[in-house]
Parts: sequence; C-alpha cells; structure tokens
Amino acid sequence: MYNHPDSNNIGSNGVILSDGNDVVIADDISNAEKTFYSKIDDYKNGLSSGMREQTMITVSYYNKILNALKQTTSRKETGVNSYFYAWCKKFFRVDNSTGVDLLCSSRNGTRLVILEAYYTILRDVHEKTGHGGRDKMSVEVKQHYYWIPSKVISIYLSTCVACQIRKPVKNHVVSTAIVSLGFLTRLQIDLIDSRTRPDGEFTWILHARDHFSKFSWAYALETKEAKNVAEHLTSLFYQFGPCKILQSDNGKEFTAQAIKDLKIIWPGLVIINGRPGHPQSQGLVERGNATLCDILGKFLHDRGTDHWTQCLGAVIYSMNTSLARGIDTVPFEIMFDQKPRVDLALWQVIVEQGMEDKEDLPDTIAHQLTSEGDLTSVNNQPASSATCHLSTSNKTDDVIEQPQFDESSRANLGSQNSQHMSIRDRADEVYLANANKRITAHNRCVQHLSENCAVGDFIGVKIDKVDRTIADPKLLPCVIIDKKHHDVKVACVNGIIDQWWPLESLVPLTTVPQELLDLNLSELKEIPLITASKLFVRNALNGVTCSCKAECNDDPLGTSPYVVPENQSILYYNPNVQLKPPYSTCSWVPEGFTSTPKIDCPQEAQNVLMPRIPLNSCKDLVTSTMRAQSLINNSNSVIYLQNVSTIHCSLAYFSCYTDLENDIIQQMLNKFKWTSFTLAFDDVSCDVSTVSSYLVAVADSLSQKTLFNLVRNLEHLITEKGGVNIKLPRLETFHMTLAGVTYQYSSDCKIEELRTKLLPTLPMKRLGSVRVMILRSASMTQDGETAKYRLCDSVLHLPENLIKYVGTLTLAAEVAAPIRNECPE
Repeated sequence: MYNHPDSNNIGSNGVILSDGNDVVIADDISNAEKTFYSKIDDYKNGLSSGMREQTMITVSYYNKILNALKQTTSRKETGVNSYFYAWCKKFFRVDNSTGVDLLCSSRNGTRLVILEAYYTILRDVHEKTGHGGRDKMSVEVKQHYYWIPSKVISIYLSTCVACQIRKPVKNHVVSTAIVSLGFLTRLQIDLIDSRTRPDGEFTWILHARDHFSKFSWAYALETKEAKNVAEHLTSLFYQFGPCKILQSDNGKEFTAQAIKDLKIIWPGLVIINGRPGHPQSQGLVERGNATLCDILGKFLHDRGTDHWTQCLGAVIYSMNTSLARGIDTVPFEIMFDQKPRVDLALWQVIVEQGMEDKEDLPDTIAHQLTSEGDLTSVNNQPASSATCHLSTSNKTDDVIEQPQFDESSRANLGSQNSQHMSIRDRADEVYLANANKRITAHNRCVQHLSENCAVGDFIGVKIDKVDRTIADPKLLPCVIIDKKHHDVKVACVNGIIDQWWPLESLVPLTTVPQELLDLNLSELKEIPLITASKLFVRNALNGVTCSCKAECNDDPLGTSPYVVPENQSILYYNPNVQLKPPYSTCSWVPEGFTSTPKIDCPQEAQNVLMPRIPLNSCKDLVTSTMRAQSLINNSNSVIYLQNVSTIHCSLAYFSCYTDLENDIIQQMLNKFKWTSFTLAFDDVSCDVSTVSSYLVAVADSLSQKTLFNLVRNLEHLITEKGGVNIKLPRLETFHMTLAGVTYQYSSDCKIEELRTKLLPTLPMKRLGSVRVMILRSASMTQDGETAKYRLCDSVLHLPENLIKYVGTLTLAAEVAAPIRNECPE
C-alpha cells in the first residue's frame, strides 16, 4: 500500500482516519501494487515541489480541499488562502447526496479519486475494459472518475503481468539485411497452407522467390511431402539453372533426404535451413506469401470461383510484372530484359481483324511491335546450352566443404557487356541502398540494447504458436543470467534455457510473476525452449508436457457415502464419513441449505437465509465458468450446471430459524460492515454432501482467511448482539459452485482434468477475481410447495467509511428471506 507522508493517520488495522471518518483500505498488498506505488513515487518526485500535491491528491490534501470548500469565503480567520480557495472552487465542489461530504468535479460531478485509491480503481477499470490499453482506460476513467493523470494509467499498464506476457511481439529491432546480388544467387522457398480451402486434391502452395530480383514461382501441391517439393525445384532448376543458395525454414519437407539429394545433380548447391520458430530469417518469402494470398483472394472474388489453382498462374504473373519497391524495378524486366507484353488493346485489334501472319500486319503495327522487342530477339547471339554434371555417388555433399563465393559480389550480376546490365545496375543501386539502411539501423538498435541490458534484467522470449493456445501468454518471462557481447543466457521459473539468445530477439518486460523474482538458480537445470514454454503455459511443474487426452468415465457403482436415516433432516452432519472413488479426493461437507424447509425444518422454524456474494459481474469468472462447464458437461450424471448469471459465493447458511430469529439475523446483516477485500478463485475441487456431489471453484488462501474472519465476526455479532444461536457454523471452504453431479460422476478424474487442461490456460492461471465492497439486501421467497425467487431493488446503504471507493460499488451480498417478510429498506 502506498505510504504517504501522513503515515501517523494510519491506524494499526490498516484504516486511514480522515476527518473523523474511516476510509477503508484493503490490507492484502500484492507485488504488482508495491511496484505500482514505487513507480508513482518516482514520477511524483520528478515533479516540481509546487505541483506534487495538486497533481496527485492524497488523503490529507483531500481533507484540506474539503475544508476550504466548506467555508463561505477565504478569510484570515478561516485560515484558507485566497489563491488556494479560488483553485478549489474552480475544479471541485462538494456532493452530499449520499449523506457524506465527497469531492467531485465542478464540471460534470464525477468523483475525485485520491492517490491511495489509484491502484484499486485502475485495476477495476482495467478488468472492466478487458485489459484494455491506455486509450480505452482513459475513456472509462474520464466517464466515472476525476483527477487521475494519464501518466498514472501508463504506469499501471506497465505493472500488469497478464498484459506484459501477452503483449504483441513486435519487431522492435530492425532485422539485419541479407545482401545477395544477382539472379538466383539466393532462392527462398516456403509452403502456404491451404488445407482450410482445398481445391480438389490440392491443399498446399510451394512459393519460391529470388532474393535479388524478387521474381516468384508458385506450384500447387496435393501434399507437402518432400518428394513433391523436390520435383518442382528440379523442374525450376532445369528451366532457369540452379541457384547458389537454397534457403528454407526448418520444416521436415525442407530438411528431408529428397531435398538433400538435389546436391547430387548440382554439387555446388548450398542448402540453408532457418532457426525453428524464427520466420524473420525468411523475411522476403514470408512477405511474398502475404502478398500472394492477398492477391489470390481478390482474384477469386473477382472471378466468382473457389478454384484457386486456376488463378495461381495469373497471380504470380501479376506479382512478377508489378513494381518491386525493394529494387524499384519490375522483376520481369530484370529477368528477361524487356517489358511484359501487356498491350491488351493492341492485341485485341489484331485478333478482331483476323491477322494471323506477320505479312498481314500494317506497317505501323509491325514497327510498333518490333520496337518493343516483340518480334525480334533482343540479343541475336545464340543461347548457350546449359549443362549439368551428374554425380554417380549416392552420398550427399553435406559433409563436404561447400564452394566459397562472395554472395554480395557484383560479378553475380552477369557479364558487363550484357544488355541486362543497365536494368540490373539500377536494381543493384536501389537494392544496396535499402540493405545499407537496414544494416545501419539494425546495428544502431543492437548497440543501444547492449548498452542498456545487464545481468538481472527481466525479458520475454517469444513462445511459438504451436506451443500455446490463443489465450496463452505470447512471451515466456525470463531473467538474464549471463551476457556475451550481443548474446545473453536466460532462465525462467522452470529451468535455464539451453541456448544463447541475440538481444534483438528478446522483449523487455517491466513486470514479471512473483515466482521469477524469487528464482533460485542453483536449483535449476538446463531445458529446451519448447519444454520451458509448455511448462509455463500449462503449469505442468511436474515436467509433464504431453497434450494427450484421456476420458473420465462414470462409475455405475458409485453410491452415497452416507444414507440419511428415515425422518432425519438432510441438514444433519455426521463428520465421521470416509469417501471413496469416484470422489475420494473430494471433501465431505454439511448440506447447509434446504429448499424444502417444511420437510427438513421444525414447524416453528421455517425460515432459510443465505447471505451470498454475487459474482456474475466479473467477466473473467463468467468466461472461466463457461469453459469449465463445457468440460464438465460430458456425462448423463450431471444434475445441473450453475447458471452463469447467478454464480455466487455463499457466506453462511441460516437454515431452520423462527420468525423472530430471522428478523434479528436480518437486522444484524444490515448493520454488519467490513473492510473491502479481493475475492480470488485459483483452484477447482469437489464437495460431497448428503444430497449430491458438487464441482466447485475454490477461493485462494488469502480469500479463505478473509472470509472466515468475516463470517466468524458475523456469527459473533448475531450471537452476542442478537442473542440468536448459530445452528450450523461455517465449516467448508469458500467456493463458487460450477455444477451439481450424482455420486456416479467421475469427480476425481474430472477435477484433475480441470486442473491440467483449464487452469493453466487462464489468465494468471486462476478463474478470476472480484473486489467485494458492500452488502446489498434482497429477498428469496417460498410459496407453499413451489419455490419462487424475487430480488428486491433495495437502495444501497453507503457507510460513511467508504469515501475512497465511491463509484466502485460493483458487488454486493444477497440475503434470502421468507415470503411474509418484505424486502429490507
């Protein structure tokens, strides 16, 4: 919690005393909150001394403003400075609509937020906007709150661990350029997956692109087997000659023996495979893939067809005959030393006139075609015949030293006397200029990173898409443990990554999980990145990273662990009950609530009360509940799934009370107050009672402690002040019910499945959390044999000690009451 200068006003119970009123402040302080207020301190200390108090208003300054506005004028006897009084009148006014004097905006009446409440307010806004960014949060804050600087919002975003490890992985460092002069000096190849839109038997596209000229080839494939790739590459090489360097990613279709066998025909061929999960090394063809797919989609739309194989040739032709910005030249011209024949209007006239022979053409048209190089060869010299040297050896040249050549040499452009040279010189000039810009920018960025990177800094390593789901973190939080020049060694919570990483491939993190802060390197072993990624996103701390699926089958022999004797209420609790499969890992709990009090309660005690905290306002809890229920609802043994609009956490069960006792309990509930707290659910479990089994989301240890203290105080208040004896004190852990199931349901297996398949995929690896603020009264009624439910639209009772949380009262507790009692006022 933020320790402001007026620390003497803070009571031992964590309550700040403000003008005689208690301002409630939560006592559960997270590491993120400590980091937030530490950064706030740094920001505040950077302001001028005259701006600090007015930029971020503390409790003491809040009281000073409130006291000034209560004065009718600024006089010496009031002790209010005239300039300060005018400033207060300009920006603030006092609102007493709730019975408490609160500061709000003089313009639109939104509540003023003090510095000590920044973290709580911004966390609620951040969750409400779906972990929105600065702009979304700013809009939401301005609608409901006042006097929160925009810089404070940016500081909060830098402390959100969930956002940090899921932020977009951008190329914050310019990638270095590959300099490869000359046609087919370097050929990059890649596969485009079209399995979601097949054309008959064809489901893949092989895309090859020359690095210098940007000239492309594309072939439709039925499968991505290496032999199919090799056949098309062999055809390409026989038509245009082999490339010097063949570059691809690390896919099996490019590393198989069929590709390596190309070196048998062309021994000088150099094959390079990129690093796994690093498409940046294939930048040219990856960008070409995006262009190809974009143009292909437009061609299919224009032609009204789904047969993309028929459009593939036209797409490649349009790419090769369009200007390539990287060389400021058309690839077709570099390839063939002539412009593409695209004078469609001229050829249409020739066809319409029925002119088939050269002698039939008018002189003007024949001269035009000749001048464009269409009827006569640009080079009258006979083409040299291509030769290839076949090797009789069955071995590849992988172990033989590759021929050395200068990839960036101008000699690769061809003969200086070639008519291609004028075009290629122009392309070479633009190509090298762009490459030099990228190399300079890359070196500058890497140097800056190296100077600002040190051992102990926290960074993120990109998690490949195949190792995570769409909801999992994109970055693996790590700490730098060693550094050599521009490369670093990193460690995560599950081990030390067994490779060195270039600085430009890492992403700086401003906040990390607590586990990484407490890391003990001496206990860690080296593990591959893939294993570390799976362990992180799946929370498989036991080292299991398998994605195998196993079914949970019901046990038809499952029976109730305790048979309720005849004429005994289901509310009776026998603690000496042993559980067995299929619910041996569950907890045996009392059934504290009855929907049939006429059967289970004495005739004179028919009232049932159930104070509870509604949780349906929390988007994360609603979403995680639905996901959990989708895994649970795969059996006929499921009795019901809890409606997500009514998910709640019950505080206590007051079953079988008389009318007088019921009235007293309600009075005590209306008088009862507590300091606000966070209620979080981080685990799943199962409970077994005399009625059925329940699959539940379990509150974390801090929430359990807070809730048990709260309920014990409530029970004490009812007993000591109200004189009502508590018939069944709270025993079981606090939870949120997900589903009710029979005793035959495979509860043991399903809980394990939820813990391994659901929890690791959730943000913060928990189902969600809410901020509990204040009680709200409501009524649940019963009429005869049929239970009917009704919620009262009661007015929120706002205690005077909730000044800092005005505007954030999003949660409440519902109180069940019999039909003859009216809703509480």
